[in-house]
Amino acid sequence: MKYILLLCICNMLLSCKEKQGRQLPEKYLKTDTILDGKVRTFDPYKRLVSIAYYKNGVKDGIHINYHSNQKVYDSITYVNGLKNGIHYVYDSTGSLGYSDFYYYGHQLGPIAFYNQGRIKNFYFSSFEKYEVYRAHYDNFGKIISSQGRLINASIYTTRVGGIPSYGVFCYLIYPPGLNLKYELVMRDTAIKNKEILVSAFTNKNIFIDSILDLPKENYLYSIKVVESDSNNNEKKIFYEDLIFQ
Repeated sequence: MKYILLLCICNMLLSCKEKQGRQLPEKYLKTDTILDGKVRTFDPYKRLVSIAYYKNGVKDGIHINYHSNQKVYDSITYVNGLKNGIHYVYDSTGSLGYSDFYYYGHQLGPIAFYNQGRIKNFYFSSFEKYEVYRAHYDNFGKIISSQGRLINASIYTTRVGGIPSYGVFCYLIYPPGLNLKYELVMRDTAIKNKEILVSAFTNKNIFIDSILDLPKENYLYSIKVVESDSNNNEKKIFYEDLIFQ
């Protein structure tokens, strides 16, 4: 009798746990085990816990989790089941507290810590989880100290269609408070202020990885960074030349 009672209690606990974690989908694709579309999850008090989007049973789209007071806790986008893009985390008052970045399931690039929504610390990490750059801020969002380089480019050799080729890899770092623009250019080796734009990038690019033709005669490739003020007037220009061996 004691064992029967214990079994009944276990079944009750498992039933309660299942109800607490149950997902309530807006629609189904084929069966009630394959989720598709918008899926909302609630706690035992019928408070919204999360909203997620599925495609044929796999997370695909925005995923939002909520605090118990129904304010957003965090948000991230999934692509075919993998986190991809900026991940935001908020405190229970709704203020941004933290953000990081995912590239198809890999966490890399910008990491930012906030105090009541104001940037305090910024870090940038590589694919290998090495810190590439860091910056610390005052209470007004101005950088008070930094460490590392804004341009981190390298040339590598590869083969395209069996033909030896060169590639360039470069992290693109955009610390909050700095208005930066990255470009890949070709510069005249004799008159270096004469340049040809190859590609321009936006802050949606965390890195570039491109195959390059050999530069024109008397030219070389360079990564160019332009720092502008709040009115988009150029303040500083940095270059890093890419030397082919």
